Amino acid sequence: MFERGDHIARLRPAIDECLAGRGRVLTIQGVAASGRTTLLHRVISDAKRAGMQVIQATCPPWETQLAGSALSQLMLSIPAAAERAERAEPTYQDFCREMLGLAVRVPLLIAVDDIDHADDDSMRHLLYLARRLRAARVLLAVTSQRDDDRSCSPFITELVSGPEVCQLAVAPLSAVGTAQLLNARLGHQAASRGLAAQMHHISGGNLALLESLIDDYLRENAPGGDFIAEQGYGATLVGMLGRWGPAALRIAQAMAVLGELSTAERVAQLTALDKDIGAGTVERVMTIWTQAGISREGRFPHPVGGAAVLGTLMTAERAELHKTCAVPELVQ
Repeated sequence: MFERGDHIARLRPAIDECLAGRGRVLTIQGVAASGRTTLLHRVISDAKRAGMQVIQATCPPWETQLAGSALSQLMLSIPAAAERAERAEPTYQDFCREMLGLAVRVPLLIAVDDIDHADDDSMRHLLYLARRLRAARVLLAVTSQRDDDRSCSPFITELVSGPEVCQLAVAPLSAVGTAQLLNARLGHQAASRGLAAQMHHISGGNLALLESLIDDYLRENAPGGDFIAEQGYGATLVGMLGRWGPAALRIAQAMAVLGELSTAERVAQLTALDKDIGAGTVERVMTIWTQAGISREGRFPHPVGGAAVLGTLMTAERAELHKTCAVPELVQ
C-alpha cells in the first residue's frame, strides 16, 4: 500500500480505543478508485488480528433503493445468523441493542464499504448506532466516495464530529507513489524508462486506471511501443464513467467528440445540458474527473480513452454529435 503509511498508522489507535471500551467511528473518504476499499480491508485484517468479531456489508449502487439491503448483509454476517434469517427487519433500538450486546461478549468491527450507496433505512440504523458507541467496544468503519467539498455522503454529514470520529482522506498516488508501484510490479528497469511519468500522466495516480495500464503493458510486452489497449485501460475508464450515471456519460461522449476543442461551455451545448444542468455543473464534473485522474482540463489524456468512450455511442448517435459539432456557433 503505497503512500498510505500515515493512514495505516492511525488505524491501530482506533482499534485500541475500541478494545478499551471507547467506541469509535472511522470514515475513509476519497475520489473514485483512490484505494478506500483496500484500506478498509486493512482495517478488517488488523481487527481480526486483535481478536475482534467482524461483520460487514458492501453497498452497490443498484441496491440503493432496496430497503434494508446493507442492514440484512450485516445481520446475516453475525455468527448463528441462520436463526435471524426469517425475522423481520429490526427496529433502530433492536439493532442497536443487538450490536451493543454482541460487543459485550467480543469487541466488534462493523465495516461498510461505499456507505454513500446504502439504502436510507440501513443508513438510519447505522446513524442511530453511531451516536451510541461512546462506551461500547464497537468500531464502525465506513468508506465513502467524496469527489469534492459538495459531494459528501449524507452519513458523513450527519455524524457529529468529535473525538470518537476519526476521518481519513485518501487521494490518488503522486508521481513518486506511481513510480514506487511500478517498481514493485515491473521492476526497476521498466519503471526507469520514463514509464512511470507516462502512466502517471495518463492515470493521474488513479489506482484502477494504473492497474489497467500495468496489465496492458504486461500483456503487450512491448516496451518500445504504445501498449495502451482499448480493451484494458479504455474499458476501465468507461466502466468508471458509468458509475456517475447517464448524464456523466453524455458529458464524456461530448468531450471525446470535441477532442482538443473541448470546454465546459461547448460540452454543455453539444449535449443540450446547458438547458438542463448548466455549463457550471459540467465544469464541476470536469474538475472532479481531473482530480480522479480520468481526464485533464476537459480532455482525455490518451487517444485510447477518447476512442473507448466513442465506442459507447451508436453509429447514428456519433454521426449526429459530429454534425452538431461542426456548427460554427458551437466551436467559436
